[in-house]
Amino acid sequence: MSCRVLQDSNGGNVELHYIEKGSGPPVVFVHGGLQDYRQWLPQLDRFAKDYRVILYSRRYNYPNVNLPIIADHSALVDAHDLAGLLGDLGIHDAHLIGHSYGALGALFTALEYPDLVRSLVLAEPPVLRWLVDVPEHKHLFDEMMTSVRDPVAEAFKRGDSKLALQIMVEYFIGPRTEFDRLSPAVQSMFNDNVAEWEALMISSDAFPEIPRERVRNLPIQLLLLTGDLTLPIHRAVNDEFEKLIPPGRRVTFKGCGHNLWTERQAECEELTLQFLRTM
Repeated sequence: MSCRVLQDSNGGNVELHYIEKGSGPPVVFVHGGLQDYRQWLPQLDRFAKDYRVILYSRRYNYPNVNLPIIADHSALVDAHDLAGLLGDLGIHDAHLIGHSYGALGALFTALEYPDLVRSLVLAEPPVLRWLVDVPEHKHLFDEMMTSVRDPVAEAFKRGDSKLALQIMVEYFIGPRTEFDRLSPAVQSMFNDNVAEWEALMISSDAFPEIPRERVRNLPIQLLLLTGDLTLPIHRAVNDEFEKLIPPGRRVTFKGCGHNLWTERQAECEELTLQFLRTM
């Protein structure tokens, strides 16, 4: 594993750990929330046969140590960090593959630094603010803020990270799911990355606005991956996203939830490789 120390947008330093393997066109995997570079280890060898693969951990994720947490952390910060890492590694025209909050960061990277990005493969990026002006879905955004963001932020203020994780588990995994009953590996992953959860939940704007026209006019080829059993809030965002991209650029897996890269690993890999071969 390697580490680069970069200057962040506030003039401080940020360390980003990463693994690199293979040669050829660069492919960068951007992990989801409460995870880290290890999310993508199952993809490393297969993609490294034909590509220069980078798996990295975002700012507040294991094993990075970038404390104290800044007050306005968001996917825009992640985009700045990723652009800095790409530049430091001499990478231009990268294929970005992102899941969940990492997909949102990858999208912002393409919007803010289009010269660095060749294509996007996004698995359910949470562009949540699109729902605010959709009357039939606005309640999903409001529910997320009041039943997750607000109580989690309050838990972190009290220093109760276990309660913060429990609220997350009940919302994203199931209302009767107990954190202590998750597998040891999942508990360890969440605990390793709890700083990111705190950074997002105490942020003044963890889900920045993206004007729809910016996505519609994005001069970069994009593939959207979704699951039909994902949470209603993700499903609503997925539907809004599909309106902005060319026909046929959304693939929805049947009987699959939000963690589609785990639930449909082989299919995700094959579809993504087919897409990259067309670039």
